[in-house]
Amino acid sequence: MELNQEYESKLVYMKQKTDQQDIKFVIEAAIDAYYNQLKTSRKAALEIFRESGFIGCIQADANLSTNHKKRNFK
Repeated sequence: MELNQEYESKLVYMKQKTDQQDIKFVIEAAIDAYYNQLKTSRKAALEIFRESGFIGCIQADANLSTNHKKRNFK
């Protein structure tokens, strides 16, 4: 795999800042960090609501979505 000059410079910088001589280690660490970021930040809305305990239901008119401002929910 070839990198353009920008990414090659970034890789060298990362290698220097982490005191790693093995580029493979730096690449694996970067992939792990990005993978973990994607995995934790992309939860489905339903999963988030389940975890929060926010899921519930109400009994209301069938056309509630069109006249919700007229209803007084307490």
